[in-house]
Amino acid sequence: MSIKIAVLLFSTMLCGILPFPCPATPDGDAFGVALGAPQYAWTTSDDPWVVTTEAAFEGDTSVESSGGAGGEADTWIKTTVSGNAKWMSFLFQKSYVVGPFTVEIDGVSVFTDESVAAPSDLAWLAVEIYIPAGTHEVKFTYHHSGIGWANAMNGVRIDAVKMKEVSQGSVEAYSLGVALGAPLYEWMTSDNPWFVTTDVFFEGVSCVQSADCGTDVADVWMKTTLSGDSAKKLTFWYQTCYYMATFTVQVDGKTVFADTSISPPSELVWRQAEVHIPDGKHEVKFNYHHPGYGWADKMNGVRIDAVKVEDIPGDPTVVKLR
Repeated sequence: MSIKIAVLLFSTMLCGILPFPCPATPDGDAFGVALGAPQYAWTTSDDPWVVTTEAAFEGDTSVESSGGAGGEADTWIKTTVSGNAKWMSFLFQKSYVVGPFTVEIDGVSVFTDESVAAPSDLAWLAVEIYIPAGTHEVKFTYHHSGIGWANAMNGVRIDAVKMKEVSQGSVEAYSLGVALGAPLYEWMTSDNPWFVTTDVFFEGVSCVQSADCGTDVADVWMKTTLSGDSAKKLTFWYQTCYYMATFTVQVDGKTVFADTSISPPSELVWRQAEVHIPDGKHEVKFNYHHPGYGWADKMNGVRIDAVKVEDIPGDPTVVKLR
């Protein structure tokens, strides 16, 4: 935890205990550290956002909107992003009777959430937004309606702000992360690509599906890189529909999971797999080997959704299939 944030949180705990003064709004550096984006300069409204330790998606802190104690108000936090086109991803928690929570680029709304969210239903939700090349103002605004939950948070928390430059591959390829539920990781796919589909999904509104290569024998892969000091548990849900094909998961080129079952179109089900990955930096690759034939006029391949990555202690096992 940075010295700035430590001082801010300590002063918040002692606020009102004389002679210690109540803290001022944190500066932009403190916001940047708490959000995971210290390379950007952040400013906030007179009804300010604050750094909090009540909840965080990563690290010890996140940034929370004002509770609007003075009644109906817009409370915002903003920064300026410049350079190449980027994908911005972040996670947020919400707890409000009436929103909305919006994200604007140069004053134009590009994301809005106004669903009712109770304090008992707090969950981290992932969002991804495309930012064009050039210099742009990015603004997060929570509109407090003046009414809310009693003795609970009323507003929004934001954490894990990430920027990925669109300098390699296609915009569509990076959107794989959002459909998979893992937008914080950079995903790449083969020339016979995996693609986003809304036809079927396990959670959310979309999943990712392997290309159908028709009569060609081909490997259709999708991969990302995981790194860190802790071993990790990667779980995902998948559907298969193929005849004499193979779906594998590889870690650094070594197969740690394989499914070769014959799966007719009439028996599509979602199954969960769990792979444990050692600490350090590792390439994780999902591969569908298409044999050059399959079911007529049906999907032939694999769908994947709900990818989750969690740190785990101890030595990893290889794979568990549920």
